[in-house]
Amino acid sequence: MILISLKYERYDIKGRAAMVGIPLKDLLEEANKRTGCKMDMPRFTRARRGIDRAPSAELTLEVVDQILSEYESKLNIR
Repeated sequence: MILISLKYERYDIKGRAAMVGIPLKDLLEEANKRTGCKMDMPRFTRARRGIDRAPSAELTLEVVDQILSEYESKLNIR
């Protein structure tokens, strides 16, 4: 039996983080340093799922996407 999660995730952050081998906690910490926002993990999860659309949440997701893109380019994943 194959179970597929139907939860929507913006930028596919969780899957991409798993591919490059970086924990979500570390990714969020780096994004917080770069943005100056202090987002916690529950709010980060809500932002990834599209529930939290505040400007600071959008900024954090964009920075996380940039960080993942940097890792992916180093590892030639994308």
